[in-house]
Amino acid sequence: MTAPMEMTIMDKVSVALAGSALSEASRLAPWQERKVARHIAEHLDQSITIRDLAEIVGLSPNYFSRRFKGSFGVSPRAYVIRGRLERAQILMRQTRSSLCQIALATGFCDQAHMSRLFHAVVGDTPQRWRREQASAAGL
Repeated sequence: MTAPMEMTIMDKVSVALAGSALSEASRLAPWQERKVARHIAEHLDQSITIRDLAEIVGLSPNYFSRRFKGSFGVSPRAYVIRGRLERAQILMRQTRSSLCQIALATGFCDQAHMSRLFHAVVGDTPQRWRREQASAAGL
């Protein structure tokens, strides 16, 4: 049995440099990040697929998903859901639209779907959150 080889300083530097290059390479390019984020923001009320997002920046869906997560820290699906929920919160604060109308306007298939995700992310039901926001604002 051979003794494990000790890493030299140059080996450690090479590993560190390779790691930083790898993390940089696992991100979308800045122009890709901007293009995808803008597309998502402009189309939250529509179906958004990973395939569509990948095509926008010229990558395969699998490769795009890995690089998207490297750039944004979450999966494309989680990013879209968070954007939809943020838009729903804005609509709940600024309009008197029903929760069903808000759900459809923000790309959810129905109010129940939005409510489940809202509760999971925000920790409260949309109706209770809206009521608390209105009372905090003095409405």
